[in-house]
Amino acid sequence: MKSKWIFLIPVIVGFIACTDDEPDKNHSIITVETGEQNEFDGWLLNNYIYPYNIEFKYRMEDIESDMDYTLVPAEMKKSVQLAKLIKHLCIEAYDELAGPDYIRNYFPKVIHIIGSFAFRNNGTFELGTAEGGMKITLYGANYIDPTNINLLNEWYFKTIHHEFTHIFTQTKEYTSDFQLISGTSYVGDAWNDYWSSDAEAQKAGFVSQYASKEANEDFAENVCIYLTQSSKQWDAMLTGAGTAGAEIIKQKFEVVYNYMKDSWNIDLNQLRDIVQRRSSDRQTRSGKLLNRTKMKKIVIILLLPLLLGSCFKDNEDIFDSPAAERIAQALREYQEALVSSEYGWSMEYYPQGSQAYGGYMYTLQFTSSEVKVRMDLSPGKEESSLWRLISDNGPVLTFDTYNSLLHYFSTPYSDLYQGLEGDYEFILMSKTDTQIILQGKKTGNKIVMNKLTVPAKEYMDKVEYTKKNAIAPIYKMNVNGEEVSIEKGANRTFTLNYEDGGKTISTEVPYIYTDTGIRFYQPVTISGNSIESMQYSVEQDILSTDNGNAQISFELMKVNKFFAQSKASWYFSPDEMSDFVLTYWKYTDRQLATNFAEATTGLSFIYLGYYKNESTYAVVTGATRVDNSSIAWWSYYSFDFIPVKNTENEIELDFTNKGYINGGAFWTGGYQEFVSIITNYSPYIMEADNPKYPTKIKFTSIDKPEEVWFTVSAK
Repeated sequence: MKSKWIFLIPVIVGFIACTDDEPDKNHSIITVETGEQNEFDGWLLNNYIYPYNIEFKYRMEDIESDMDYTLVPAEMKKSVQLAKLIKHLCIEAYDELAGPDYIRNYFPKVIHIIGSFAFRNNGTFELGTAEGGMKITLYGANYIDPTNINLLNEWYFKTIHHEFTHIFTQTKEYTSDFQLISGTSYVGDAWNDYWSSDAEAQKAGFVSQYASKEANEDFAENVCIYLTQSSKQWDAMLTGAGTAGAEIIKQKFEVVYNYMKDSWNIDLNQLRDIVQRRSSDRQTRSGKLLNRTKMKKIVIILLLPLLLGSCFKDNEDIFDSPAAERIAQALREYQEALVSSEYGWSMEYYPQGSQAYGGYMYTLQFTSSEVKVRMDLSPGKEESSLWRLISDNGPVLTFDTYNSLLHYFSTPYSDLYQGLEGDYEFILMSKTDTQIILQGKKTGNKIVMNKLTVPAKEYMDKVEYTKKNAIAPIYKMNVNGEEVSIEKGANRTFTLNYEDGGKTISTEVPYIYTDTGIRFYQPVTISGNSIESMQYSVEQDILSTDNGNAQISFELMKVNKFFAQSKASWYFSPDEMSDFVLTYWKYTDRQLATNFAEATTGLSFIYLGYYKNESTYAVVTGATRVDNSSIAWWSYYSFDFIPVKNTENEIELDFTNKGYINGGAFWTGGYQEFVSIITNYSPYIMEADNPKYPTKIKFTSIDKPEEVWFTVSAK
């Protein structure tokens, strides 16, 4: 049973009993925002803000983020894990050795958590940043794996220890003798290209490539690497550095060790022992938030004016300005509207500034703090996350914790460093009782939300029905009896060509599937007819405007011809293939993991289809990075997809021996056998899930139908 607590507090929020640990509020100087708090917020109050003056920001805020990157919020569960791990492995480690004053006085006051990595356009990514000793930003929280201490250290804790060291050295200088040890060997900003690996840099006397940038970074790298490595790992690094490299590293570390001991009374040997011991029991710290309490919602109301009113009498007009009142009133009205709808809202969502991907239907059902989400790309899935309304030069709806559906178009990857350029923050433009108009904060796209009159699942089922039926490989359109050229794009767009005043007009028209048909992003006027919505008729199998002046009909295509011309990516699934084919899939997975253990954990995907990077039809393969953050290795092997003459459902898959094969290690080291069986057992009989527009096709070998078959699904 959920309960709600309300505190009316004149100065600062009172103790919230979400933990057995009594917090030390006397040292906290950070105030808490007014609003509804969840159980995790209460835990953060008692474990970060009150005892350490540290604000752990897990709800994404643009103002706190680097606008040079495309980023998405952290998943709530991952934020909880990371908050507990940072406290256990870092903050409490210093507490145990030196007492809480070190953290309270010197540790950065803000830890900002981002769900995605900060991908650059070359596929590399940022792990973390720090700003003047005041804030640490950690990226990639959605990929956290509490069982993998090496990745935890590489992604998070080396960054934290590194930046904390900078604060120490900026407060009390270390001896200039440190810089003299490597002297002119520092390489500046070229550090990332100068060395082929950390091992090479270590032979030159630097504990890492980054340490060779300049002396201050070298100093901090010595601390963070020493603390996050075991004694065996440190000794192995020294051995690998060779006699000359090891001697330089030892000289530097002696300076580092003495500085931390003499200036701060921190024995790095003792601190490392504490960190290593805590690392061994870390997994018990990343489970459920609280095991002894029920989930609660906590409403915190700060009556700061009771404290501050007498201090700011001259400035009262600033807070009572009409603009501030209007925004506050708008936020209250939008909040009430969003929450009050019994079944929630539909959302007509268009990613990308020119709507190149077309539109996608969502349903959103709001409570005061959570939102339940459905999306037409995954109609059977429902996922919850947090939301809120904020003031950002006007009222803004933000979904500031990660939701795989809501953030589908926003999430960046190594090969899509801007994601699919979608929004997850929306400016609230206007509303009626049944409709809310929004604008994507990044794209500027118009987003329409309509109040649902039926449950979200029922509505989404109707959208799914439209998707499966109001579609075909070939479309025909007529307006007032005149033919209009129409061609479907790769996504949910049409290209229309028509005559207007003696001129040929060509226009791209993004559209979205609705519960009754389709709707264009904006109206198109043809022969005096303004066309925006078209309804699907089951009996006639057409799309038509309400007045019948404009219609779209469908033509079928043979499945083998459809597949051969499709620009989709058709993914194999190990769950939908014969045992014989599955044997080769598993063999490929094992070979990759064995032969390329430093780079990949194994097979990520294989698909048949159009490989746009090389403008060829191919089998395209991907191997998973060892850190699971993105696809590390793509390979392609060109195929010809040839429909068998005088048939509707037979096809040849012919390997052309082109692609990443000549000298390709991944070809001989894993993919060759799987690719070979695809062509060796051709031709195939094809069975489509939907004859109008297949999204899943089963291939069965004509020669070996019992042994060789597989199913591929379009994405």
